Formats: sequence, C-alpha cells, structure tokens
Amino acid sequence: MRLQFQRPGAWSPMAVSREHAFATTINVLECLVLGALAWQVARLGWTIATPAASLGDWTQPVNVPGAPDRTIVGSYDPFFRSAVDEGSAVSDLDLVLAGTRVDQVSGRGSAIIGTPDGVQSSYAVGELIQPGVTLTAVGFDSVTISRGGTTERLFVDQSAGAAPVTMPQASASSGGTTDEAGAALAADVTITPRRDGATITGYVLTPKGSGAAFAAAGLQPGDVLVSVDGATVTSLRDVAGLSQQLAGGGIDITVERNGRPATFRIGAK
Repeated sequence: MRLQFQRPGAWSPMAVSREHAFATTINVLECLVLGALAWQVARLGWTIATPAASLGDWTQPVNVPGAPDRTIVGSYDPFFRSAVDEGSAVSDLDLVLAGTRVDQVSGRGSAIIGTPDGVQSSYAVGELIQPGVTLTAVGFDSVTISRGGTTERLFVDQSAGAAPVTMPQASASSGGTTDEAGAALAADVTITPRRDGATITGYVLTPKGSGAAFAAAGLQPGDVLVSVDGATVTSLRDVAGLSQQLAGGGIDITVERNGRPATFRIGAK
C-alpha cells in the first residue's frame, strides 16, 4: 500500500475554502462596527444641530395636592375663646380688665384686672380678685369670674385709658355752707387715670359742660393731676374727697402741663 504525503507549502482546496470563509466573516464584522460607529456619529451631529423645541417642550411634572382638611380650621380657635363661658352675663362689678395672657398648653392663664381702688394686679386662674370673686377662665379679650357661685364675664377695656370718672358733687357741710365755686368746679371736671403699665401715675383733667369753672380755676385741658396738698395721687381714693376739700377751703394741686409741673391753689380763697 502506498501512502501519499502532501508536500510542505502546498494548499488543499478545503484549506483555501476555510481561509476564505474566515476572511469574509472578518470583513462582515468590520462593516457592522463601522456602520454602528457611523450611526452614533450621525445621531450626535443631529442632536447638536437640531433645537430642543423640535423634540417637544419639556414641562416639569406638577404634583397636585389633595383637597385640604378644613376640619382642622374649624377645630382650632386662634383667639382661645373656648375656655370662656360665652353664655355668662356681663359683670356689673367695678372691675377693669386691662389685659390677658392665655396659656393654651396648661389651659390656664392670667389677667391684669383693676380693682375699685384703682390698683391693677395680675391674677392667675383660680386666684381671688376680691372677697367672693374668683378668676375662673381667661380668653383672648375677656375673662370669666365666679361671683358667689354665679359666672360672669369681663371684657378688655378697648379705650385709650380707663373709663373717665366724674368728680363727686360736694355736699353741704354741717355748718350749712358750701363753696359754690368749688362745687361748680367739681361738677365741671372729668378725671381719667393715666397709667404706666399697672401703675397709676396721675389723673388727666378734662372739662365737661361749658368748662367755665374749669377755666376759671386756671386749669387747661390735658393737665395731669399728680399731687394734692403735697401728697402724690396713686388711686381713686386720693381724689375721691376733692369735692369736699374744694368746698371746705380749697386745695393746693400740682399738675403736669406740657411735661412741666405747675402748682397752684384752686377752690376757696
């Protein structure tokens, strides 16, 4: 049997066919890679050259909130009126509510109240204002007090100062004589407390009626009475007896006029 050997360097038809197929595959892959690269370059150029508007306007997504819970608004009282008994009658006591401080956390609070003697003090809920009268609740513009077991309300005084007080009329003395000028002046003057916080620093004098007796006494509207016969006035008790003093023989008073003190005698000469 004879064996035939292929000489080195000689190629068979099968080997040539495999080499040709491999080269063809490489060429196809190269074409695919070049085509993909060309496509990406074209996309990049198109993105740079084309305005964004042609691709559509971008809008930021909007989160639409749900309907608000209005029950929260209805359940919250910004003026803290729930602590005050709305059905209570307005008190006729000679008390002046100057201010309130509501403590919503503790449900208590305090109030500045002026008593009949003209003194203002701070009272907490539960404290005694005067015999038989206790502060029971504090609201935004009013307080509730207990008077002998009955609830009553006081409201904040909204005026610039406390309510004006008319000087009491002078009554006839035991001797049966009354100084007419003093009585006329007492009837012609209205006094209003001037306050510095909770302290009374004087009484503003204002004429009423014709104002003739007021002017005849040398007074001017806006004078602030600060002392009587050398004693500083700090409460209504200090001015309650002025009409009797005027009728009895006159008094020396000191007033602040335009920021300066002025002392003179009014009433009987």
